[in-house]
Amino acid sequence: MRKLDLILYFILITAIISFNSCNKIFDPTYEFIFYTSFEQESELNGWEGLSAANLRNDAPESGGNKSIFVSGGCVIPTAQYTLRAVGVEQIVTFSCYGKNLTSGGIVFITIDDEFNEEISIHVNDKAWTYYECKDSIIWPANKDLSICLHSGGLVGSSMLIDKIKVIKKK
Repeated sequence: MRKLDLILYFILITAIISFNSCNKIFDPTYEFIFYTSFEQESELNGWEGLSAANLRNDAPESGGNKSIFVSGGCVIPTAQYTLRAVGVEQIVTFSCYGKNLTSGGIVFITIDDEFNEEISIHVNDKAWTYYECKDSIIWPANKDLSICLHSGGLVGSSMLIDKIKVIKKK
């Protein structure tokens, strides 16, 4: 009987730890709108400024095997993915993993390419780091939302990005 109690105790502790370590996926106040981990070339469909040449075999723990390499010139953004208007106003935020290779970069979301309305994350850590935007933005019902990646400019720069999540706040 003691062995059965020990096994049940172990299962209970494992379940509690697993539940507590989950990201917002189990939080009822959030809903995923967009997610990519760049594991396959098909996940690049719809991205402007990215191609299979940007895929790298370097990813954060639990991030699969690949990430996306971002480096560019003065044109902002270096890469962009547009989510079309959905007809309902939503409040959104986002998160991702990033790794600074050379001077880092920025990940931001903006409404209809109006760069005065954006929320952002600066990727500056040399090791894989989870970045979660503390701000949110109102996504109007009739406007597009763009996920933008930028690294580079007057000074050369590069970064790796993985596991981008755009999240609707309920």
